[in-house]
Amino acid sequence: MPTVAVATASEPAGSGERAGPVEAAGLGPPAVVAGLVALYVAVFGHLTWRQHANWRSLGFDTGIYDQGMWLLSQGRDPFLTMRGMDYWGHHVALIGYLFAPIYWLGDGVQAVTLKLLRAAAVWLVACAAAGSYLWGIGPLSRDFDSGVWSERPRPNVAELERALATVPPQAGVAASWNVVTRFTHRPVVYEYPNPWLSSNYGPTGSEVGDPTTVDWVVVERGGLGPRDLDLLARLLAPGGGFTVVQDGSGVTVARRLTGSLALP
Repeated sequence: MPTVAVATASEPAGSGERAGPVEAAGLGPPAVVAGLVALYVAVFGHLTWRQHANWRSLGFDTGIYDQGMWLLSQGRDPFLTMRGMDYWGHHVALIGYLFAPIYWLGDGVQAVTLKLLRAAAVWLVACAAAGSYLWGIGPLSRDFDSGVWSERPRPNVAELERALATVPPQAGVAASWNVVTRFTHRPVVYEYPNPWLSSNYGPTGSEVGDPTTVDWVVVERGGLGPRDLDLLARLLAPGGGFTVVQDGSGVTVARRLTGSLALP
């Protein structure tokens, strides 16, 4: 027995029969995790891409980071008119410098959409699968097409695309929260009702921007509350300073009258 024990112990440690199971046990869990991460990125990367393409991305936070990284890519002062503070005052996200060069290729939001995926890890177990089907936002959920990740284009996409084509590329814009992400590649862009009425603007959330820098207003009226609709009515009324150039399917586009003053 001692002789057998010595012979067994002296067997080469690198033999395939001995190392194989150990290697499999060591590489198995990382491979599973990598596979789940890849699946998560593929599913939610696709959904985020489609969400922006279908005019369903939002000003907070897509519009904020999109304007900030676009400004960095242009070598401009990264002051966010979307937020009323410097890009580095909103969050010290130094990774913005790594993503900025992507904007030289165009399609900024969609190019960096994976950065905006901040959901928790996908639980691929039976209880999580059941919960995803009953209450989830994934493509296998029963209410997927009526949820936030719906792949169906909004019914007024044609009017929204027309609005985007109407506004000059470098003009100052105030756009409602549900369309503003298509106007963020410019030095001055506000999420309406900013800069006239403060809404989550500035370091304290109560500052206001400069209305004189806004020459165009683009809003989807169905997403506005009473206060914002009242402001829109005042802007479009005689003496309000703006005139309607497009109004259909719930989308209003207004241009500043030459020489007009901004509402206080």
